[in-house]
Amino acid sequence: RQNTPRVIKANKGQDIGRMAEAVEVLRSQLQQAYDQLQAQQIYQFNVHALRCGAGLLDAYQTLKQRQQLLDFGDLEWRVCQLLDNSDCAEYLQYKLDSRYRHVLLDEFQDTNPLQWQILQAWFAASKAVDSEPTVFVVGDPKQSIYRFRRADARLFGVVREFLQQHYHAVHLKKNETRRNAPAVLDVVNGVFEGLPAYAGFERHNAHQQALPGYVEVLPLADLPAAPAGAEAGAEIKLRNPLLEAYPDREEGARELEARQFADKIAALVGHWQISDERQQRPAQYADIMVLVRRRTHLKIYEHALRCAAIPFLTSRRGGLLNTLEASDIQALLTFLITPFADLALAQTLRTPIFGCSDEDLMLLAGAGSKIQGSSSEGELAPCPLPLAPHLSWWQRLQQLVEVETATPALLRAQRLLQGWLALADKLPVHDLLDHLYFEGDAQARYAAAVPEVMRATVLANLQAFLEIALNVDAGRYPSLPGFLRELAELRRADDNESPDEGKVSQAGNALRIYTVHEAKGLEAPIVWLLDSNAKPPADKGFDVLVDWPTDAKAPAHFSLYTDRASRGAVREHYFEQDAALAQREDLNLLYVAMTRAKQALLVSGSGKLVENSWFERIAEVATSEQVHPLARMQPVQSAPLSPQSALLGSQSPLPDPRLCAALPVGARKAVMSDAQRYGVWLHGLMEHLTDAVLGGEEELRRKLNIPVEQMPALWQHAQDLLNAPALARFFDARHYLSAANEVAYVNAAGQLRRMDRLVEFAGEVWVLDYKTGERSANQAAQMAEYRAAMQAIHPGKVVRCALIFANGELSEV
Repeated sequence: RQNTPRVIKANKGQDIGRMAEAVEVLRSQLQQAYDQLQAQQIYQFNVHALRCGAGLLDAYQTLKQRQQLLDFGDLEWRVCQLLDNSDCAEYLQYKLDSRYRHVLLDEFQDTNPLQWQILQAWFAASKAVDSEPTVFVVGDPKQSIYRFRRADARLFGVVREFLQQHYHAVHLKKNETRRNAPAVLDVVNGVFEGLPAYAGFERHNAHQQALPGYVEVLPLADLPAAPAGAEAGAEIKLRNPLLEAYPDREEGARELEARQFADKIAALVGHWQISDERQQRPAQYADIMVLVRRRTHLKIYEHALRCAAIPFLTSRRGGLLNTLEASDIQALLTFLITPFADLALAQTLRTPIFGCSDEDLMLLAGAGSKIQGSSSEGELAPCPLPLAPHLSWWQRLQQLVEVETATPALLRAQRLLQGWLALADKLPVHDLLDHLYFEGDAQARYAAAVPEVMRATVLANLQAFLEIALNVDAGRYPSLPGFLRELAELRRADDNESPDEGKVSQAGNALRIYTVHEAKGLEAPIVWLLDSNAKPPADKGFDVLVDWPTDAKAPAHFSLYTDRASRGAVREHYFEQDAALAQREDLNLLYVAMTRAKQALLVSGSGKLVENSWFERIAEVATSEQVHPLARMQPVQSAPLSPQSALLGSQSPLPDPRLCAALPVGARKAVMSDAQRYGVWLHGLMEHLTDAVLGGEEELRRKLNIPVEQMPALWQHAQDLLNAPALARFFDARHYLSAANEVAYVNAAGQLRRMDRLVEFAGEVWVLDYKTGERSANQAAQMAEYRAAMQAIHPGKVVRCALIFANGELSEV
């Protein structure tokens, strides 16, 4: 066997005892020689590697100096030098002594040795001049989980001894918590009490003894075992790799856990009772915190939540470009540079921006030998346009518009896409996207199309996609094809490098997903520990080995290593010490995760049971109950809305089930009423009829996509307004200096707004707004904003604002 000494037996006539002793001496000498050779190799490797590292750090420091930047390591090291080793150390220590008389150090278990040196230099100097401040140190070594930042919980003991020796400090302990229910603490005590690797743990007590609690360990989710082997003569079935993915048992088991997770969440929300300020209420999504050790497999669990229409906020990095709304915008941009891309156009037409139905797409596809049109009864009917298989969908859409058989949704799509195609190669990507969002009414249409529980997330993702155009390529203005190539590279990149999903300003009624590190300091009535049967992260090598004694000013050992075989016997005790610290930190992570739960702790995992996993440790002490106190449906006393409930807009923890249901294919919520649509058409006519270049009635009708039956009334209405005597000075060029329609400006909030018509006279400027509806209270505020914006542009003239109603009335505001 490998690394096992070969057995050497004595020959006939040889002394067995002396032979064994000689063999052992020889083996010991060979092992020593091997260890010395390996130590020399380690030394030579570190000589070259550290020389390269020093050169890299020099270049890095030079780069930071050129850009006048400091990183976090610089801040710590320079402060340490200033307070301990510089000419001005005494002055700085004096300034600190004279300014700060009381020092509170919170979360001290997260302190590293260098930070302690900074504090120790100050405290020692103040002691020397009898000017000691009052020092209060707070911390919990059980919550030390930041070894990757060189935090060392052992410093807590060093600081305690220092303060007791020099400051006569009193050591206080507190093992009573106001957060956790007794049922949760019973499991915490059962997991950690008496554990050899968790020395120093003392039993915890609950302050709220009457607080109901519950701990449940769900069965491990695992796929059924594969058959041992095919029977003789059985048919061998081959897998088509193009149609069927390779069966990954580990990922398949996690998918089962994810479905179990989503089903359980849907079952407990609205049914479990949560104690909130001495009142009981049904559990909401916002009461649930989901914790994972790593983000590696979060996509699987998020997919299950989306399928179950459960709102959530995640800390997973990346993912923006894989959302449906970002995919829609990418498809639209792809079409603008490749109008012959039928699939991109099809996806674009089905987005909420255009809201085309399946029938609209069938009209484009051309079912049968003829392209179908719409009859007056709303049914599909043949139209005289023959099917041309060689034509792209964009060409077919243009032909449908020309022969006037396109539906209103297709008419709008053709008009907008035609204008955006003309801008695609002229505007920077960010400006182009701004046009798409504004003219396509993207945010309002997406908000109307998605369930309410997803609305904030979708709108935040649309805004985040817009910001990418400013961030890509260091703020330069790439071409649209270059921008899409950059997005493709970002999609293929690691989640840490690809763009994050948009940040939602208000969490609302949504469960939260965090890593355990992110959740430190947080709490929730219900905590779910996901993927708890996973092994701790393995040491992948190619790292730094550091031994920094807590009372030393510098590390006692610092070296680099590659893989396990390169460790060497000379460093073995350092690796053993590091492994013990890593094991303790893993248990600290479990402690932090479990103690986030105020009332309920749910634990799940997947695959075969892993020895000493978090799942096994909790399952060994948690008792299973069929009925638990949180599931008892007790009468809930009526209470006034809390600020959180007011934010959610309803005391009900469940959203309207109609919002959670999948939208039927082709169905889109109407964005405008008939009256609003009439107003839009009238606005368009007034804009074009008052331009310098006039178009004929039929030309304007087709350009504005106005139905034939609506055009006569709209045309007459517009002519009446233009010919009204009271309005002549605003539309007759002989009376004013200049005039413009659809004047865009940016208000104080950074929003793009438009005014219907701006008319400039010799001493005054008029802002006109067409209104086809009734008067409303917000019209005065709207006109005041117009006036403020135009006054900044025309400071020497009086700015007047007026509303022009459908009957020709001019009402100055």
